[in-house]
Amino acid sequence: LATGIALAGTDEIEPGYAKDHALLSWGIWWAALCYWWPDVAEGYRQAAKHAADAITLDPSDPWARMTLGLSLSTARQHERALAELRAVHDLNPSFALGRTALGWALLRAGHFEEAIAETGNALRMSPMDSFAGIYTTIHGLALLGARRFGDALPFLRASAAAFAEYS
Repeated sequence: LATGIALAGTDEIEPGYAKDHALLSWGIWWAALCYWWPDVAEGYRQAAKHAADAITLDPSDPWARMTLGLSLSTARQHERALAELRAVHDLNPSFALGRTALGWALLRAGHFEEAIAETGNALRMSPMDSFAGIYTTIHGLALLGARRFGDALPFLRASAAAFAEYS
């Protein structure tokens, strides 16, 4: 890759296979979020590109729609982001990470109570998920947005413990 980061298998991505593009988009987005990507803005752009490619190949891929929605939310395109992330929910209502992503976009758009509901659902649906740190982080931030500081503190403490390498 031009960024200098070598992702395993990116030279061998199957151009016509939506899931390859979808999961690559998620990996790049996550690397940009964690500042593991040298140029964060470029990482988000590449993530959105691969997500859009995946959606072109398979409009029903929830990982691609989730990553595109998160990319749009990061770019402050709230209405488009919410449309994508609501589509994820419609495609797979049991996708807890997708619910957290929807909650995050709702939080960024200022819809705090809806964000709390979605992130709370994700936590209840998948309490032992390996992404539990991001679930508790976004839920805690949604509670902060709603000015429920005492309620937010335990979630934010749990998120710091679950994903200490991010802080």
